[in-house]
Amino acid sequence: MASSICLSPNGQYLRREKAADAAGVLPGHLLIETATGVAVNATADDVPVRALFADINIGDAGDISRAYTNGENVHYVSASKGSYVTAILADSQTIAVGAETGEVAPAVPGRNLMVVSYVFVADAATTVTFKSATTAISGAMTLDANGGVSAESSDGLMWTEPGEALNITNSAGNISGHLTYRIV
Repeated sequence: MASSICLSPNGQYLRREKAADAAGVLPGHLLIETATGVAVNATADDVPVRALFADINIGDAGDISRAYTNGENVHYVSASKGSYVTAILADSQTIAVGAETGEVAPAVPGRNLMVVSYVFVADAATTVTFKSATTAISGAMTLDANGGVSAESSDGLMWTEPGEALNITNSAGNISGHLTYRIV
């Protein structure tokens, strides 16, 4: 089953839509507005005032593996600098089996992602580490099967480097839960 995503800046769901300028936009992609619609923002030089994130197409029942086609209306949410953005890791969105790293939040050019809370549980004994791209930004958290961990701080628990994605490495089994981060 495909993974799922729910983007909710500051606890609000301000969903917009514009036509895709090219095929290949996936849910979670950082977007940039163009004269005719939206496109994937792949250049660190294009630091938007508001970060636009592609969301799922409601007609796809939460499937984040299907890309929008050229001209298709892309559903997206908009977050300004300092916005809290909540990403939910649903049961269907397991991060890793074996020693693998999964992206939890996409990079925002020129900006840091500050984690302010997280909760997750593991279905097998595992070690979990948060990363800024490939660099650890948390200690390794060792969990027993069916164990969990949570933390919260409005001052921030950890930060990515500017322009780097927030990743989680999971050594075995599956983890699920949710986290909240700010674009700073």
